[in-house]
Formats: sequence, structure tokens, C-alpha cells
Amino acid sequence: MQSGTDMVPPLHAFATQRLSVQEWSSWLEDPKWKARLISDLGELLTERVLIDLPPSMATENNDAAIENWIIRQSQEGTTYVVQLAGADRIIGLLILAQSPERDDKTIHLGYLLAEDVWGHGYASELVLGLTAALAKGASIRLCGGVSSNNPASARVLKKAGFRRLDENTPQNTDFYILDVGWSASPERSQK
Repeated sequence: MQSGTDMVPPLHAFATQRLSVQEWSSWLEDPKWKARLISDLGELLTERVLIDLPPSMATENNDAAIENWIIRQSQEGTTYVVQLAGADRIIGLLILAQSPERDDKTIHLGYLLAEDVWGHGYASELVLGLTAALAKGASIRLCGGVSSNNPASARVLKKAGFRRLDENTPQNTDFYILDVGWSASPERSQK
């Protein structure tokens, strides 16, 4: 069985006008940076941030629980630290994982941002920056699940060119897809 990282495209870092995004593996290798990551995640992973995410994303807000959450997350896919460009503060995470229920080229996209940066366009900038960075590589399909209670995230995906899938999905979740790096054929677009 493939892990969530087996088919994730090799993207180690990218930047946008206001954001710096890098794989968190380098943070985890250095004890000082790992401690900082754990501390910053304690501030980031609030109940409001996690409420519309899958239950597997939940964690208690203490260092031991967050460290275990990091281990679980590292096994599920590739996680990126999102910072404001030129600043040290972590304002979010970006997660790419192989989608087990879809084909080889489908990568599940997830992201979360600190509450105090909501409404400033960072989510749109992050997703648009990701799609621009991925467009330089192999052809893939991005798939993002959005709680029906979170219309702002649905708008972010639509703004980046994602389209809603009209198929049976789990209750209260809509899925959006975007083909990156190829001209979608009509048959591919119908999947």
C-alpha cells in the first residue's frame, strides 16, 4: 500500500508575493526549529481553525499531543510551513497527500491558516501560488474537500480554477478538483 507521500510531486518550497512556503522536513530535523514548530502549532491549531477539517486533523493543545500530531501528519503526506514573506511567524500549513480513493495522479490538497489572518487573501494567494508552482512539473489532479459549513474555502478553490465534483460525497463535504500541468481532455474532466 502506498503512503500518502509516495506520489506527491517533488515540491520543496515556493514563494508568492506575501508568502514563503517550505516543506516542514527541515524544521523537523533541527531540534531548535522543531521545538519552535511545536510551539507555533500550539497557537495555530485552535478549535476554530480545526472545526471544519477531517477528524484526523484534530489534536489536543499541548506539546506532547502536537508532537504526535506532527508524526501522524508526516505519515499522511507532505506538509509545508506557511510564513509571511520576510517574517518568522508561521501563519499556516499546506498539506499534499496521495488520495487513496482516486487515481495515481490525484493529490489531495489541504490547508489551514491562523484565525487572525483570515479574510486577508492569504488562502487564495497560497492556493494560486501552489498551482503555479505545480504547473512547472508533471501533470496531476488536485482535489480538495470542503465542509459545506465553510463557504470561504470553497470560494478560494473556485477562484483558483477548481470546479465542484457532482458525485456522491460524504455528508456535508463538497469536493473540488483542478487539473494542473495538462490540457484536460473531455474524458478526464468528467472523472
